[in-house]
Amino acid sequence: MTSSRANLTDFEKSIVDKAIEAMQFAYCKYSNFKVGAAVVCEDGEVIIGANHENASYGATICAERSALTSALTKGHRKFKLVAIVSELEHSAGYLQSNPHSVQPWKMGYLQSHLTITTPSQTLLPSTDKVTTTYQKQYTDMTPFIKKIVKNHARVLVYYGDTDMACNFMMGQQFVDQLGLRRTLKKTPWKFDRQIAGFKPLFDGLSFITIRGAGLMA
Repeated sequence: MTSSRANLTDFEKSIVDKAIEAMQFAYCKYSNFKVGAAVVCEDGEVIIGANHENASYGATICAERSALTSALTKGHRKFKLVAIVSELEHSAGYLQSNPHSVQPWKMGYLQSHLTITTPSQTLLPSTDKVTTTYQKQYTDMTPFIKKIVKNHARVLVYYGDTDMACNFMMGQQFVDQLGLRRTLKKTPWKFDRQIAGFKPLFDGLSFITIRGAGLMA
């Protein structure tokens, strides 16, 4: 999503400028890739954020998440617009932007990524109905995994290392308790010469983590 700065409204340009200013607060000693974000809350307050990297990779936080987390901590729950900028003309993933070629994310674009049906809906919808009505059909996958491995079909178990719903450490504990013989100790795997996660291997099963990925890994 890119756009010429000339196509933005004066208000949108001001939010982009806030995001550009936020880049100075980035901590990116590993990638040297600065990203800034600015969130416009429903009441008009603008809150900025920047990317902050961590040697563990999984603890790295992106600029827009930094801004939204700060806004949520201040009590905001409704948002109008988000602008995200970077130093490069083509940044990774679906966002391509720089201080001279940017596209503020209007609420309609956020809707498709945050499942918000209307701009007035809260960012954190109630999950009471799901919590009270959800029923588990299976409480333990151990016998299923063992049966698959016994029948000589290799199993792949993978987790995003930033997934807070299904934590990869619990997944590794699950795999360890299967009692399968370990054939490779925990070892980093790479993509394009960068560490992309870690993998211990077992007889009939591979367990991998995917660096920087969340629940949708």
